[in-house]
Amino acid sequence: MVSDIVSSLETRPVTVLDPFGGCGTTAVTCQFLGITPTAIEVNPFLADLTQSKLSQYDLNDLKSAKLDLLQAVDRIHITQKDIDKYPPTFCEPGIKDRWLFSEALFHRILQYKAVINSFEDQDVKRLFKVVLGSCLIPVSNVLIDGKGRKYRKNWLENQSKVDDFEELFLQKLDEVICDIREYGAKTRDFNLLKGDCREQIKNVQSFDLSIFSPPYPNTFDYTDVYNVELWILDYIKSNEQCLSLRSETLRSHVQVKRDYGNIYAKSFLLEQVEKQLKEIEQNLWHKDIPSMVGAYFSDLGGLLMEMRTKIAVDGNIIMVVGDSAYKSIRVPVADILEEIAISIGYKTHKKEVLRKLRTSYQQGRRQDLDETMLWVVPSS
Repeated sequence: MVSDIVSSLETRPVTVLDPFGGCGTTAVTCQFLGITPTAIEVNPFLADLTQSKLSQYDLNDLKSAKLDLLQAVDRIHITQKDIDKYPPTFCEPGIKDRWLFSEALFHRILQYKAVINSFEDQDVKRLFKVVLGSCLIPVSNVLIDGKGRKYRKNWLENQSKVDDFEELFLQKLDEVICDIREYGAKTRDFNLLKGDCREQIKNVQSFDLSIFSPPYPNTFDYTDVYNVELWILDYIKSNEQCLSLRSETLRSHVQVKRDYGNIYAKSFLLEQVEKQLKEIEQNLWHKDIPSMVGAYFSDLGGLLMEMRTKIAVDGNIIMVVGDSAYKSIRVPVADILEEIAISIGYKTHKKEVLRKLRTSYQQGRRQDLDETMLWVVPSS
C-alpha cells in the first residue's frame, strides 16, 4: 500500500510520517524507497522492534554476538530474587496451578536476557532483545486471543521445553541475520520518536506524506497484548509503570481510569453517536464507553490539528481506520474523522472502503463494519 501511494503522487515525498509506528512497516518500506521516515511509537517493545528494523548492522558483529551468547549463557546464575521481580503467574508454580513458563524454561529465558543485556553495542543488544521477545509467546503456555491471552488447550501436558526455546531463538536469529544480509542495502536515515504521539508530534519538524492506522475505538489495549514482552524484557518493572504506559496510549480503551474530556473533536455525526451511546449506557459492559468514544476522536482531532501546522502545502495524509459497534450503535469512524478533518483545515481527496470487519463475538461476528482509507489534503 505504501509503495502504491508513493508511486501515485505527482511529487515524490522526501519525508514520510507515521504517528502510530507499530511494527515499523511504513517506516521500513519508506527506507527501501529511499525516503526518510519518521515514526512515533508509544509501546517501548514495538519501538525497539521498529528501530531494530531500521538500523544498520555489521554481519560480523552479529555473528560474534551470537557466539558470545552461546558461550556465556551457561555461566549466568539465576536466583529466586531474580524470579520474584516478575508477576507470579509468569513462572511455575504460578497462581492457582497456572503459569506461563515452567521453572526451567523461565530460568533459561532470563539467562539469555542477562547475556544480551551485557552487550556493549546498543544496536546489536536491541536486535537480540527483539528476537528474544519474539520467542516468548510461542514457547509459553498461552496464546493471544481477542483482547488478551488464554491458556492453550492441554497446556499442562504440552509445555515447551528449554530445547524448544533455544531451537526457536537460534532459528529466528539466523533468519534475521539472513534478511539483513539480503535486504540490508537501504537508506540509513530515519527518525524514531518514542512515547505518546499526542506529545511527540510536537517534536516533528515537517512532512510531505503521512500514512498511518491508529488503534480502533474498540476498547482494545495493546499494552495487554504485549504484556509478557514488556515485563520479561524489562520495559516495565512495576504495576505503576504499566499504568503509566497505559495512560500514554490513545484513549481507545477503558482499561485505565483517566479523563475522557473532548476538546478537539467537532462533528455532528460524533454528537449523534455519543447521544445514542449514552441512551444505552446502562446496557454497555463499561459505563465510560460513551465518553471514551468522544475522547478517542478528540485525541485524533488534536493530532490532525498539530499535523496541519507541519504538513507541506501539497502534502497528503492517508489514514486507515475501522468502525466499531456497541450493542446496536455503529461508530462510523471514517465519516466522523472526515468531518473533524474538514473543520480544522483539510479537504477530502479520497475515501474508500477497503474491507468488511466482523463485530465482536457478543454481537454475532457479523461482517458489517467498514475498514476505510481516508485520504485528506490541506484545503488551502
